[in-house]
Amino acid sequence: MGERSWARLTIGGTVSRSALARAVDALEGRRLEDCLEDNQAVVEDPEASWGGFSELEAWLEGRGIPFDLESAACPGAWPDMLVHFRPGRGRVEFVSDDSHQEPVIPRSTLRTALSRYRTRKGLRAWLARTYPEVPALEPITWTQADPVDDRLMDQVARSGTCATFIPRGSGRCEH
Repeated sequence: MGERSWARLTIGGTVSRSALARAVDALEGRRLEDCLEDNQAVVEDPEASWGGFSELEAWLEGRGIPFDLESAACPGAWPDMLVHFRPGRGRVEFVSDDSHQEPVIPRSTLRTALSRYRTRKGLRAWLARTYPEVPALEPITWTQADPVDDRLMDQVARSGTCATFIPRGSGRCEH
């Protein structure tokens, strides 16, 4: 079954409403209409498997749809996490504070950086590489349905598997 913790996935950007509705239904068992908040779609679960929504995250990443994931700590397994996916930048993961608002730099990491990068310029360059600024998640812009997405989601709904639309080698499908 795996470890579980609270998680909140916020989806923004340009996306087909019907494709997202089918994905949210097929992968999370939820209605998109129940997930709409402030011009974004939000999927929240107090008992999310491994502190996230691996199949839905992979589906979004495979289509270049931006999202933010907040994940509570699971004692002994992982700390509070903040994950951002932006097209063209990929996935950026941070250990976060318990409010999931700010990345936290572990003391040992900071000590190593301070000893290695002795100038402000060096330290700033390290911070920019290691803890990059991520643009705010934009509101959803609905597009016309993608017929390929619609056919794949129909196939997924009938088969109950994610294998047909998760990018190969992503390691995300647990079926």
